[in-house]
Amino acid sequence: MLYTLKQSTNYPSLHVKKYTKKVYFKDMWNEELIESRGHVYHSNGNLVINPFTKVFHRFQHDTDIPLNEFCTYVEKINGFMGCITYVEEDINDFVISTTGSLDSEFVDFVDDFVTDKVLDNIEKGYTYIFEVCHPADPHIISEKQGLYLLGRRKVSDKAHYTTDCIN
Repeated sequence: MLYTLKQSTNYPSLHVKKYTKKVYFKDMWNEELIESRGHVYHSNGNLVINPFTKVFHRFQHDTDIPLNEFCTYVEKINGFMGCITYVEEDINDFVISTTGSLDSEFVDFVDDFVTDKVLDNIEKGYTYIFEVCHPADPHIISEKQGLYLLGRRKVSDKAHYTTDCIN
């Protein structure tokens, strides 16, 4: 198997799809697997949480950026990916997810930083993607603790590498 589909304990109708380590280390990517980075499906088959497509480092998986091409980037923050999405199907509430879970301690780490102000800015129909820096998850390069908004992606969007500017 090249991906896992993990059922949530907190939300039994939701399943997190994540590529396996084998895919990463053996460079076995395909169209389905690059969209298996914490994407969450309802048991009826509908996609309900849509984080970014897998992004490759320069020269990884034949990735390069031509020198004359303009691109948009965000500052690299050393943390882990956390998402917040308002899920309507069976849930009707905000759901926090990571690349591999809806139930782990890393979901709790994200929740430690979620305030009413954050939730007031989450628009239905979008997955908001954050880099999360939590004291219980230290990295070699330390960062200020908190949520760093990387962007958002429309849940219904099938295009790769998309995000919206948020004003």
